[in-house]
Amino acid sequence: SSSRPTTANLQNMEGAFSILPAKAAAVSVPSPIVASSSSCPSTIPARSRVSAGQQARSVAFLATPFFGTKGWRRFSESAPKAAADFGIFAKKEYSDLDPDGIEQDSVGSLTITDFAATRQQVSDDVCKQIADLAAKAIAEKGVFNVAFAAGTHFPLVAKGLVSDEWKDKMQFEKWRIFFASERFVPKTDPDNNFTRKQDLLFKLVKIPMSQIFPVDVTLTPELAARKYEQTLKEQLPLVDGFPQLDLALLGIGDDGHTAGLFPMHPVLNETRHVTAAIKDCPMGPKIRITMTLPMLNNAKTVIFVTTGLKKKDLVANIIMGDDPFETIPAKAVLPKSGDLFWFVDRDAASIIDRDTVNYSGVVRANERPRRRARPTSAQLAAEVDRIKKMNTMDPDNLEVRSAKSLSVTHIADTTTDLADYLSEFVCKCATEAIEKRGVFNIAMLSGSHFPVLVAGLTSEKWKAKMNFSKWHVWFASERCVTPDNIDSNYWVANNFLLKFVGIPQGQVHPIDVSVPPQQAAEKYETLLRSSKFLLEDGVPRLDLALLGIGDDGHTAGLFSLHPILNERKKLVAALEDAPSGPKKRVTMTLPMLNNSRHVAFITSGLKKRDLVQNIVEGDDPFDSLPAKLVVPKDGDLDWFMDKSAAALVTPAFSF
Repeated sequence: SSSRPTTANLQNMEGAFSILPAKAAAVSVPSPIVASSSSCPSTIPARSRVSAGQQARSVAFLATPFFGTKGWRRFSESAPKAAADFGIFAKKEYSDLDPDGIEQDSVGSLTITDFAATRQQVSDDVCKQIADLAAKAIAEKGVFNVAFAAGTHFPLVAKGLVSDEWKDKMQFEKWRIFFASERFVPKTDPDNNFTRKQDLLFKLVKIPMSQIFPVDVTLTPELAARKYEQTLKEQLPLVDGFPQLDLALLGIGDDGHTAGLFPMHPVLNETRHVTAAIKDCPMGPKIRITMTLPMLNNAKTVIFVTTGLKKKDLVANIIMGDDPFETIPAKAVLPKSGDLFWFVDRDAASIIDRDTVNYSGVVRANERPRRRARPTSAQLAAEVDRIKKMNTMDPDNLEVRSAKSLSVTHIADTTTDLADYLSEFVCKCATEAIEKRGVFNIAMLSGSHFPVLVAGLTSEKWKAKMNFSKWHVWFASERCVTPDNIDSNYWVANNFLLKFVGIPQGQVHPIDVSVPPQQAAEKYETLLRSSKFLLEDGVPRLDLALLGIGDDGHTAGLFSLHPILNERKKLVAALEDAPSGPKKRVTMTLPMLNNSRHVAFITSGLKKRDLVQNIVEGDDPFDSLPAKLVVPKDGDLDWFMDKSAAALVTPAFSF
């Protein structure tokens, strides 16, 4: 992108641009200082609040190339030269401010759109902006006062700050560091914000420790909040009665929270204090210290950074939506006399594209991007053949293979249709296996997808066609609970499917959970390796693995960022630290699942739409979404989903 416009540039520009509607947010008027959330009033009279959006000089959303070069060209041709020079898409001159208008008015905010195609480009753009802000602040007063919040955005920013390209341009020795929020845990705890920043940044650059001001977590939460507020007042210049930061660098949580400001929490109504203690956080450590909206909205500049498909709905809601700021606190961060920037990568901005933004920069709410037409069956078949002919990958080298190998997406209008599609697929796989090898080896597990499977396989239409007497049933994972526990995959499969379809008991192979997990894993691997009807070239090979996905992207017992994802030798492994549900589990590993002839994922419901799109089309790391790593090395991958789960997916191939 071209150089960023300054606030002066923006203020001096003539009007003639359209307005991006944004929900008004409450900010404080100057008054005294600190409180815990229990003392925050539940409501604040309208006359004591002022619309932050109406006071904002400039608000910028910095995003990725959903317009493309054609979009830029058309805008440049139709907008004033100033817009082409500065990359500015919308502007509003503010006058006649109505301090009572927060309840009624939608506010216009200056919008600047800057494009970055990759996470690396986002990092570079953020660093350039920070370097410019630091240089300006240091030239004016000799120091740069910045506050950091915790979150997934910070490693991306820190990576850029410590890089050779930017490290020497930041003048770190002049920085003074504050914390927009702190989890109330000891500094030895990895959840501590100070500790995380120290490992990612402070140890790698020359910021004197005397210029870093952490929250004192050895005190009670209330005392820690009071003490930190006093620190802020002593160390920062006061503007309108509140301490003023040069920069607040923030991220957004999946629920729209930022810093320690959570949806519907009374602390959002705080108008007097610049820090607050919170004892009932809905996620993570319950107790936190946070800067309040009066503090954040008094900053000269606020920068939000967020990336990934997981955040696209949230970003679109913040930029275009009408949800109240109480439900999405990040909306309430609107500097009353400063600049707001959003740095968003292509995935996070994917809902806001050429179809939702016109060339004067006005976002048309409640519109969705057009989707590519679904390919025909003939097109799909042709693409299958083409890709298979191209496939020269080394099947043993998981690290160098794309997790987007050939996949076919089946989308049903209803769950009844979904059950029918899936049953037809299973019947085809079973018939093929029985004709060639005399048996059908299938691995399954319970989950939210399982009722769809049961509904199809037990229906009169399909039950008689399945030849269940030739089936051998295996379990992709098992929770280490007693076999009569409803958390047991075997219990669910047996009570809802197996006992109704006539599979001989000796052909159902549960995992033995009567022994410790490690021993159970070893026994199950031995059983797999010794089953002659399962072997191909001496290695166990399933005809079909039927899998689901958890809300966090896990499948079977393969969880995000778990060391078990690196297992390359064992076919079955034990884990004793599952992050959800029963801690102890036994699971087939990636080498076992990826040796299957067919793998099918089944999912349904709106709740899974972001996750499904991220897995099928997104760029998030494989180890953060283990379902991405299930890629048959010499087989086929199919996705079965209803139209709700597929709402954001282009039905096509990924490879």
